[in-house]
Amino acid sequence: AGNYNLTNASTTTTAAITKKDLAISATATDKVYDTTTDATAALTSDMLSGDSLTFANTSANFDTKNVGTGKTVTVDGLGISGIDAGNYNLTNASTTTTAAITKKDLVISSTATDKVYDTTTDATTALTSDMLSGDSVTLSNTSADFDTKNVGTAKAVTVTGLGISGTDASNYHLTNTSATTTADITQKDLVISSTAANKVYDSFTIAAATLSSDLLSGDSVTLSKVSANFDTKNVGTSKTVTVAGLGISGTDAGNYTLTNLSTTSVANITKANAIVTANSDLTKIYNGSIQSVMGFTATGLVGGETVSVLAGVTANGGNNITVSNSTAGLISIGAATAAAGNVTATNTFATGNAGTVSL
Repeated sequence: AGNYNLTNASTTTTAAITKKDLAISATATDKVYDTTTDATAALTSDMLSGDSLTFANTSANFDTKNVGTGKTVTVDGLGISGIDAGNYNLTNASTTTTAAITKKDLVISSTATDKVYDTTTDATTALTSDMLSGDSVTLSNTSADFDTKNVGTAKAVTVTGLGISGTDASNYHLTNTSATTTADITQKDLVISSTAANKVYDSFTIAAATLSSDLLSGDSVTLSKVSANFDTKNVGTSKTVTVAGLGISGTDAGNYTLTNLSTTSVANITKANAIVTANSDLTKIYNGSIQSVMGFTATGLVGGETVSVLAGVTANGGNNITVSNSTAGLISIGAATAAAGNVTATNTFATGNAGTVSL
């Protein structure tokens, strides 16, 4: 070396720096079921420390939309950019990782329908939920009941035994097995009918009537009236009977609306029987023909009526005489009949006074 003098302290030459292979990896985030396969992934690589690179991808997707653990997530369209991107050779355009899709909480709500009182607590409800659009999940319940059977507004309705089924049911976690809502029970229309009893003429229009209704079986409702009257006091068939002042009371009366305050029926008034007795002035000589016994009395008249209602009644002695001894006899004076009026005179035998009967 002592024999040489170095003329340069540096020198130059050429060589190549080749790109470093770069592989991008991905880590996916667990998510709650949302009906899509969309995934969120964070990208990493074996980039050298201190370099500035930006990693990109065009998509990241789970293998299916459905709930599961350790599900494959594929990240596609990998790319790099940035100051040092030219120094790297990206060796993969896609990568895979795993993540979980967990069940989405599902809440079932209900809407109850108003109903007319029917003695039961049964309710009809429609179920809804916060199910995601497009999914196929069937909502069900085992029962729906009002708090009581009685009429009321905004009554509590409890729906129990909630459940889900169907193609997408496994992607949801049902958070409630019962739900409450409100609805009304309105009064049931009630119609009272009557059945009137036939009667014998009594000079009054008062009638006896039995009440019935379309009351539901098992309910306790008392039916009442203020009056029941025939159209007139007089004898007739199928006469109109009007029952007025209808009302209801009792434990279940508040569950009904009475639609009628009066009702009509028909019944008969038949003729009353009065006993007509001919006067017994029988001191007469039998002459072989009908002999009149003038005048009569009547018993059994009703409502303070007098024999004037028996206009047309005549009492005639008959021609059939039975003699019991020579000084007294029992004479059949025949039928005393009513020609008109509300009273039918019955066949009555008059007993004669003691007298002389000549044969």
